[in-house]
Amino acid sequence: MNIEIKNLDNNVIFSYDCENNNIKKTIKEAVKQNVYLSGANLKGACLKDMNLNGVNLSKACLIGANFKNADLENANLEYIYAQNANFCNANP
Repeated sequence: MNIEIKNLDNNVIFSYDCENNNIKKTIKEAVKQNVYLSGANLKGACLKDMNLNGVNLSKACLIGANFKNADLENANLEYIYAQNANFCNANP
């Protein structure tokens, strides 16, 4: 199943295809490949327990996203849209 990560202008910034794919697997692969995720539309994404250390999420739409227990150390979170996002126990 192919899943695309798009930016706020609806342009594809990363695409990943694998069996039983989901947004979490797609983002893990994007991080592994050092994809620039600034401005990504990750509205409602479940990213709990993810290692996002050093990832650039500036200007990303994170409305309703779940970052519970995520490692966000050194992540760039400038100018994010994070209304109703869950950062419970996330490492800032």
